[in-house]
Amino acid sequence: MYLVIYVLTMIICGVLYVVSPKKLFARFENTLKNNSILLKKKHLISVENDRDIYNWWEDKVIRIISLSLLFVMAISLVGIADILVNGKRDGGEIAINRPSEDEDDIDVSLSALYQDETTENINVTISKREYTSKELDDFFEDGFDAGFKEALGSNEDYDRIDSSLNLIKHLPDNPLNVEWQIEPDDVFDQSGELVKEIDKEIVGEVTLKLKYGDDIRIRTKKMIVYPKVLNKSEIRSKNLKDAIGKINEDNPSENVVKIPRIIDGTLLNDVEDKDTSYVFIFLIVLVPVLLYMKEKQELSKLVKERESKLLEEYAEFISKLVLYLKAGGTIKGSFARMVDNTHDEDDPLYIEINAMVNEINSGVSENVSYERLSKRLNLPCYVRLMNLLIQNHSKGSRRLLDMLKAERATALKEQRDYAKKKGEEASTKLLFPMIILLVVSMVIIMVPAILSFGI
Repeated sequence: MYLVIYVLTMIICGVLYVVSPKKLFARFENTLKNNSILLKKKHLISVENDRDIYNWWEDKVIRIISLSLLFVMAISLVGIADILVNGKRDGGEIAINRPSEDEDDIDVSLSALYQDETTENINVTISKREYTSKELDDFFEDGFDAGFKEALGSNEDYDRIDSSLNLIKHLPDNPLNVEWQIEPDDVFDQSGELVKEIDKEIVGEVTLKLKYGDDIRIRTKKMIVYPKVLNKSEIRSKNLKDAIGKINEDNPSENVVKIPRIIDGTLLNDVEDKDTSYVFIFLIVLVPVLLYMKEKQELSKLVKERESKLLEEYAEFISKLVLYLKAGGTIKGSFARMVDNTHDEDDPLYIEINAMVNEINSGVSENVSYERLSKRLNLPCYVRLMNLLIQNHSKGSRRLLDMLKAERATALKEQRDYAKKKGEEASTKLLFPMIILLVVSMVIIMVPAILSFGI
């Protein structure tokens, strides 16, 4: 298949070499000029005539065809090389790895091509590899050497065993099965762990059984087990355990064993008594954070309430300003009159306007006072209004009253939108209580009905 593709690709390359692509494009030049890509390209580059666009498109298509043919040829060559190297056709061999010792036989599917050109898929079973006698002898010898060497663990020799053995379950790079037997079995467990302390040396043995199929071979090594040499830490732990064990033995009839908190200078604690110190440390860190968050939340709430009140009062505020100006008052006088006519001294707008009037009376220019008021209020509508007043005071404007009237209309519209938004928020807040009421109502209705039917 790969060879056929390669041959066809070479034929196409030969045809393109004999019949130049440029000659082929010349036959379809008028058609290609109407191609959408050409039209888009024409708007993207500056060219003197359509021929430049056509040449660009021609080079692109030739490049695409060349790269495509090169790719097909490369894939074909790789496929042909794979066939030649692996020899999977024309009398070659198919290499299939046998399963390892601990795996089952495997089934392999093959495609058969008969001489009469008919094909068939067949399944064959590949069994495990069987080792020769010499290979098995080598495996057993290596297994005994490696097994007994690994079994020593941290011990240096079988003539002096004073710590646990390392009875491995598998031999590296070896198909043999491993079994161990150890004597005395009351000193060591089946894994080789030293579970009993002895007072004097004893003689024991380690038996290694290696198995491959029906072939079983056994070897035994003698060993001398010595009392374990304890380091300083182990001696200290042993003395403490002996002291506690003596307390336990001295009062066998008592319901409660009372162990001193301090034995030979060692402080004891019951591991079941939970250490709560970390809880206090956690609380020491958590409480200040919670207090800070609470203060921050309260501050945010106050700021929200202040901004909400300022937004609600803006339409009324600008309406009063327009009214006073229409009555012939000045801007400064209008603000002073608003302060005099305000009875709520805790009103945030009154507080800020009063501060601005006091600044102007103390000699601060009106522009600076308006700018400071704008920063303190820090809401778009008030910033917009203060900019109008600053512009009027700096440059003068005959249309100030008209602009303020337009701003009043905008403020009234914003007030309606704000009231609508607040109403929607209230509806959302009532949603959860309504769900609870619905659930309670359903329970009140459904429970008697269920009980009446005896469900």
